[in-house]
Amino acid sequence: MNLEKILQSKVVNATLVGSLTTLEWLGGKIGPYYAKKRQVQVERDRTVTSWEGVQIPVDIYTPKTPRPAKGWPVCLMIHGGGWRFFSKDSHALIAAQIAELGYLTINTDYRLAPKHPFPNGLIDVLSVYDWIHQHSSTLGIDLDHASVAGESAGASFALAISMLASGVATMKDVPHPQLASRTLNWRVPKKAMIHCGYHQVSNVARYDAKVSTLVRCRIRMIQKNYLPESLVDPSRADWGLADPLCILEKLAASGAKVAGSFPELFIPVGENDPVLEDSVRLHEAGQRLGLKSKIEIYPQAPHSFYAMPWHTQYARCWSDIRNFLKP
Repeated sequence: MNLEKILQSKVVNATLVGSLTTLEWLGGKIGPYYAKKRQVQVERDRTVTSWEGVQIPVDIYTPKTPRPAKGWPVCLMIHGGGWRFFSKDSHALIAAQIAELGYLTINTDYRLAPKHPFPNGLIDVLSVYDWIHQHSSTLGIDLDHASVAGESAGASFALAISMLASGVATMKDVPHPQLASRTLNWRVPKKAMIHCGYHQVSNVARYDAKVSTLVRCRIRMIQKNYLPESLVDPSRADWGLADPLCILEKLAASGAKVAGSFPELFIPVGENDPVLEDSVRLHEAGQRLGLKSKIEIYPQAPHSFYAMPWHTQYARCWSDIRNFLKP
């Protein structure tokens, strides 16, 4: 048995699932504890009905500071995990830290692959962003100061929301036969924090020569779980918002400029992130499109390091996030 088959075996996968489940449980304990210490109020497990009738749990983190006259700035936080792992609980500490900056923060779940491949999870987070608009009065928020934040797979979702809200993408890019004609009456987020995003699920072979065997196996598993149709039809070039980066690059190649209708982007990523290239490509496409985009590459930092308080670049990254998200 070769190394790739070993790394894709049931035993290795079970070990990975067990380790990540432990991390998720730990995150679900640390986040609320941190919020309590910082006097951030947390409402757990409010449910949002998605466009497909699925109940999506969200947690709402309310800042300790007095609510502004026009309402709280609001941030939708979307967890990562390769579209297969983790939940709002694993990223509770991040949501609490964003709330500490003065944002009413919605930390959302979404359906996971392989049981729910593209576009199911995307539909869930789009539904939550839509729900935020429908309930802005009861939430006490200011939609003129809305932001989105995501990590890894969640960063891809945050980018997709930004593209749909700004009209750079349409619901035909989702795609779903019952949603293609849906009208989105959304405010464009003012800011989008796109941390270590993985923005093209198809064509994973682009990383084959650049990553270790272990990472290559995990990336291939992402494609198999989240976008299995792309393995059946590898010659197809258009996979909609499963590949949001490709949409932006195609638009940039046309010479278009969309600066006036797109969020300001902050793209933090580690120097040792195996999918660093996707963040670099996003920033370069943004520059060609005239977007206000900043990329920060942190020395010797791995994937998702901003969720690792022990890492040497953690404090610097969160200082940059605070400066970027400052309402």
